[in-house]
Parts: sequence; C-alpha cells; structure tokens
Amino acid sequence: MVKKDQVLAELDPVLAKADADEAGRTLQLQKFTLEKITRDLRRSEALQAKGFVSEREMLDAKTAYEVAKLQSEIAQSRLDKASENVRKTVIRAPHDGQVSDCTILEGQIVIGAQSINSGTLIMTISDTSLLRVDVNLNEFAATRVEIGKDATVTFDSIPSLRKVGKINFMTPFGTADLKVPDLRVFPTQVSFSSGDGVRPGISANVTVTVDSVKGCTAVPVSAVFIDGADRLVYVRNADGEWDAHKVKVGLSDAGWSQIKEGVAPGDVVSLIRPAAVRPPSVR
Repeated sequence: MVKKDQVLAELDPVLAKADADEAGRTLQLQKFTLEKITRDLRRSEALQAKGFVSEREMLDAKTAYEVAKLQSEIAQSRLDKASENVRKTVIRAPHDGQVSDCTILEGQIVIGAQSINSGTLIMTISDTSLLRVDVNLNEFAATRVEIGKDATVTFDSIPSLRKVGKINFMTPFGTADLKVPDLRVFPTQVSFSSGDGVRPGISANVTVTVDSVKGCTAVPVSAVFIDGADRLVYVRNADGEWDAHKVKVGLSDAGWSQIKEGVAPGDVVSLIRPAAVRPPSVR
C-alpha cells in the first residue's frame, strides 16, 4: 500500500538539473540586460526633454526595452519548465492505493510522454478503496434503472456477504451481446466500498431493485404459465385436483411474482403444468 505523494521512484536528475542551471544563468543575464536598457531608456527620456535626443532615437530605445523585457519573460518561462522537469524526476503516488504492476528495474532507461508516444509505463497504482463491477444490462432492464440507483452486490466465494453499491455509469448506446448477437445489452458499472475480504478480480453478482411491494400475495415465477394472452396459475382444490386460475401479475424478480388477482393466500400452486386440469376460472 502507498499513500498519496509517497516517493515511488527517482530518475537520474543530472541532465534535468544541468538544464535548470543553464536556464537560471540565462535568466540572470537577461535581467542584467533589461536593467541596463531600462537605465538607457530613462536617460534618453531625460535628454529628449532637453532636446538632445531625436524622436527616432527615442523610438529605438523604447523598442530595445520591449525586446529585452520579452526576452526576460521567455527566460523565466524556460527556467520554470526546467525546474518542473527537475521536480518530475521524483515520481510520487498520485493517490492512495496499491501497486498492482511495476514494469521497471533500477538503472533502466525511460522516456517521458510526448505527443507521438505515451512514454514508459513505470508502475500502476490501483485505488482499491472503491471497487467496481462491470455488468451488461439487457434492453428491458436498462429502461428501468438509472445512474445513482442502489444495487446489491453478492459474491460466489463469500456467500454470506452482501455489499450495497450504486450504479455510477451506464452507456447510452446498446451493443450486441457476445453470446447472443441478436440481444442488445448496455454496459453498466456498479461501484461499492472494498473490505470484508473482497479482492479485485473475484466474480460478483449484481441485483438492482427497480420497485418493491410488501404484504402481497406472491408465487414462484415457475408457477405462472402463459396461455395466449392469459397468465395462469394452477391451484389445488379441495378434491386434490388442479384448477387453472387466470391471474393478474404485478411485480416479478428472479424468484417470485406478485399476484394481484386470481390466487388467495394459502392456496397450493403447481410448479409444473398438470396433465389434467379444469377450465380456467377467475377469482
């Protein structure tokens, strides 16, 4: 583990310091030059007031002053850049985290990032205080969730652990599912706090509750059968036979379906379609 601003590596500063020293001397020279030209300008202004300096000579003196001033500013900028390069020879951690990859050895030559290349990757610092699960939501689920909504994260390797996370990203564009190309999915990210034995890379399951209801009648989803435009639940009657009841289904999840009409609390329902049933009825 490393802390923010902790020193991770040091590059050989000899060349960077030499450039900074040269830039410092150049700046000092430009300052001396500017001071001299400033004195000359003041002297020319005094002589012009007495009529001893022409308008052209005065204009040349002012131009020389502006050029010297600009050169001094350029020298200061070069010194600032050189000093920044010296500072960059000490590589510090940008944030708290864990070194997840180190690609350099002592004495290895590295190059800085430029417009034509990405430079040498020194190491990777992973912020493990907040973990992320990447999931693909199908097009039906994607229309019912939004960024900022709570999600529950569970883990196959830690069955008793449940983490509360939040959806912090969902792409606005659907892509083809790799396993079922005809299915459109929306890549989504769920973030949650680390700890409790959770490590990056383990498998996770995400559950998002889009709505909920309490005190309702519910049956297992496998007890609801489709018959054309109707939804049927097979209920055992007093004679031990099965009656087909037309039902009105409310909310559903992976395990249960809310029944608004058609089944009463305490009814025994079938999880398979019975071989012999009475015609559908409405309760």
